[in-house]
Amino acid sequence: MTIVRPSHRAEVDALTGTLNRGALLTHLQEMLELESGPLSVLFVDLDHFKRLNDHAGHQAGDQALVALVRTMRLELREDDLLGRYGGEEFMVLLPGQSLSQALGVAERLLQAVRLRRLAISADLPGLTVSIGAAEAQPGESLPQLLGRADQAMYAAKHNGRDQVQADPLPQRQPLQG
Repeated sequence: MTIVRPSHRAEVDALTGTLNRGALLTHLQEMLELESGPLSVLFVDLDHFKRLNDHAGHQAGDQALVALVRTMRLELREDDLLGRYGGEEFMVLLPGQSLSQALGVAERLLQAVRLRRLAISADLPGLTVSIGAAEAQPGESLPQLLGRADQAMYAAKHNGRDQVQADPLPQRQPLQG
């Protein structure tokens, strides 16, 4: 995984040491403009984070986020970019990875979180994540790609959490002639 040495501290999330939302979006926009091959995005959301904060406190929530980042970093390639998108939600940029390859990465992340049993409190179950995956399409805008990845992540949550969901390719509208 690429260790980004940002020129400004403003590009780094202070708690996790990952890229922040602004830096992630800048990198993703640049990658979309280059169109230099496949590019996939994962949205990773820590399940039941509010419950963790409410029952164990915000310090425990912070510990969970840091533990999650540490776990994810072990599973990512040098070229992948990891950042905190907001709250308990992270984004992984996977340059050169098709959707099927991204799903493999997502499954590895899911299993790594399960296997490491990221438990913060004795009275709370181990942490799990819901992951949504989408592959950039030619000419697709940043908001379109993010929307598809986000919808996939919410589908994972809606379908029971602790799973990966892929966003199907957008339905192409027939050209009106």
